[in-house]
Amino acid sequence: METPTSPHFIAKKIKKEVEIPSLLSNNKENIANQSSISARRRKTPIKIEYEEKEEKITFPKKGPKLTSEEWKLLPTEEDTRAVHKELVKMYGKPFKRVSGDSTNACGRKRGILDASISVILSQNTSNNNSSRASASLRRKFPDLDDMRKAETEEIEEAIRSGGLAKIKSKRIHELLKDVYKDFGVTSLEHLRDRPTEEIKTALGKYKGMGPKTISCVLMFTLGRDDFPVDTHVHRVSTRLGWVGGPSPSREKTYQHLNEKIPDDLKYDLHVLLIKHGRHICDAQRPKCA
Repeated sequence: METPTSPHFIAKKIKKEVEIPSLLSNNKENIANQSSISARRRKTPIKIEYEEKEEKITFPKKGPKLTSEEWKLLPTEEDTRAVHKELVKMYGKPFKRVSGDSTNACGRKRGILDASISVILSQNTSNNNSSRASASLRRKFPDLDDMRKAETEEIEEAIRSGGLAKIKSKRIHELLKDVYKDFGVTSLEHLRDRPTEEIKTALGKYKGMGPKTISCVLMFTLGRDDFPVDTHVHRVSTRLGWVGGPSPSREKTYQHLNEKIPDDLKYDLHVLLIKHGRHICDAQRPKCA
């Protein structure tokens, strides 16, 4: 029976209260005028992976109080589809790139190793910073073999704009050298047609390749039905009551939601929950009801 604390009940009570500017990815005038937009309104880049619509929406700040056994049953498929429907009304259906390279660091890339490097750059920084660092790195090293043969300091200098350059440059350089040592080529394309779990195991042995990084590579670059959980997805899904217990970790949330969210919704909900977490359901001053 549906109760006032069930996630589906909460989803149905979503109110449209907070207005968000429309940022159409195909709007050339918006992109051209990006430099004139104030820093306050440019927390996320104009060039995004999906179209948005101008509307208002909120989610609850905290999830309902349920028993551990009740948590295991949530979210139901009905819950996920209800929330997906409301988010699509607000932001539009996400655009799924199937060819070429995304300008976002955490987005589709032609190569698995390229994608892995880009997602490492996206860790613990803004999308703007990581995308800028990713573009700078590939301008300096168009060929991954050249990047592997370079000094770590050269990689660090190229990605300085992305933050944590010393740590990330070391991880990237070690990844390139380890892949070459393991396979004799600076490439991971031999994994492309392997089963998803085999890919997770193969990538997971490299330093800096955690569950979220691997899941992004699987979903964006390989088109697999996986559900990456970053800080925004973790926060919003917890407030929705989709994961429970005292301070559920991102890793546990990832494992739980990958089992519960229908495959046909995983891409959309990942993109939409990130957008909602950035604009409304943020960490410090959430505008959710």
